[in-house]
Amino acid sequence: MHNSKINLPANFNNLSNLLVDYLKGEEKVNEFVHFFNTPKDWDNMLSTKAFSEEKRKSLVQNLNEQYTRFNIHEAVKQNIELLNQPNAYTVTTGHQLCLLTGPLFFIYKIATTIKLAQEFKKNYPDKNFVPVYWLASEDHDFAEINHAYLFGKKITWEREAKGPVGQLTLETISPFIEKVKEILGTSENADSLNNLICKAYSYNNLSEATLYLVNELFGKYGLVCLDANHQNLKKEFVPVLEKELSEQFSNSAVSLTNGLLLKKGYQPIVESKPINLFYVDDNIRERIEYTDQNFIVRNTDIKFTKHEIISLVKSNPEKFSPNVILRPLYQETILPNLAYVGGPSEIAYWIQFKKVFEAAELKMPVLVYRNSFYLIDKMMFEQWKEMGFNIEDFKKDEKELIKQYLDNQNLIPISFEKHINQLITVIEDIKKEAVLIDKTLINSINAEEQKFKNALLNVESKLNKVNRNKFDKQLNIIKRNKEKLFPAGAQQERVENLFPFLLKYPDFIEIIMQNIDFNSADSKLLCLE
Repeated sequence: MHNSKINLPANFNNLSNLLVDYLKGEEKVNEFVHFFNTPKDWDNMLSTKAFSEEKRKSLVQNLNEQYTRFNIHEAVKQNIELLNQPNAYTVTTGHQLCLLTGPLFFIYKIATTIKLAQEFKKNYPDKNFVPVYWLASEDHDFAEINHAYLFGKKITWEREAKGPVGQLTLETISPFIEKVKEILGTSENADSLNNLICKAYSYNNLSEATLYLVNELFGKYGLVCLDANHQNLKKEFVPVLEKELSEQFSNSAVSLTNGLLLKKGYQPIVESKPINLFYVDDNIRERIEYTDQNFIVRNTDIKFTKHEIISLVKSNPEKFSPNVILRPLYQETILPNLAYVGGPSEIAYWIQFKKVFEAAELKMPVLVYRNSFYLIDKMMFEQWKEMGFNIEDFKKDEKELIKQYLDNQNLIPISFEKHINQLITVIEDIKKEAVLIDKTLINSINAEEQKFKNALLNVESKLNKVNRNKFDKQLNIIKRNKEKLFPAGAQQERVENLFPFLLKYPDFIEIIMQNIDFNSADSKLLCLE
């Protein structure tokens, strides 16, 4: 099977100016990052990265405990053991616990992370590099992860949900699974995929289900999954938790950075809160606020004095959950991490956090922009080119493309404008005669005039439709390509799910892995056979 890859025009995805300048290594972005994605900065990062033996032991112990309920791939087992070694580092990406892995860019993030770890190994053969998927199990926005799109159909897990999504039990997910099985069908490949899905969602909660699924898809590449919502790991984060509650340091740092970004013409993505922590308990993940000399938990009656909340941090750090601003610091605290692989929004908001890292005496990792693909059937792309379209035309509106194609066919549009003008002239003459007889007839004549106009316009429309129907096949190609690459007007990778592609291309994961490219940040059009 031969699949071809074509680099799309620069900024096909309309990337922000901040991300574009970061990817170019522009000097004016220097003050917002510790390292750029360059060989020189990789050397600097490796020479300065320190990670204690105690932290390594804690990390490996937690990973081994986490994998006890799974058939661990040998490559994963080896990578976990490597993390005990002082010359082993991680390359990390993270994502929400979307059902069935969620949109395609989730797959692209992980594939980029794995290939980046392999690239590191080529450049630094005396060291080891472990790809890590960070499960965002503490997120609580259920509406963002409770659905998947299969062949354009949205399937939703219907249930009430509170607290961290990773802890959600799966006893109500059967109707969702049945709809998925129905859509995927009954072929041999579909049966295999359905068995994989059923096995995944037979685990205790959404975190375990996602870990199982990702492990089955990427375990052979040595990808290590980490659910960091664990008491022992959070103990290492206690100093940062205390500092946040005592000083609210992250808000000051982000606010200062946002002002600097605005002065340079960049638009910040994340707005900070006075305290960037959540309180976590059974079915609760709510923001912590400081008011009237007390720390309160929003939407609850829970409150603490400063002494009480600091004591709780030390005894039960698992009851505190970082938001988007402090989560990167938690990641860098518990991992010997060199790089974070993210999408356009992620890279842009990480750039807001340099001063937060510095206040906590931590270094930001290198930020690496994930690969981005548009997937199309090779035959459809050939038909697209035969119709006279180029790659840039994919971004055009469907109506514009149809007009462009029909105009190129030298069709003479059928227009009854001349006939309608002639009709108006005749009716005006009739009105002049009628007004001499009875002025009240004018309204009746106007109504008949409109009927005649509508009749002519209707005939005109029908004739033009017949003319266009000669090109039904070609116009359908335009529609199908637009629906495939931009479903409902959105980017394909932000809507479409992995499983329809696995159904048609059982080696789809390997196809993506083979086409990861670090030589260009441009999106790629991947033509599949």
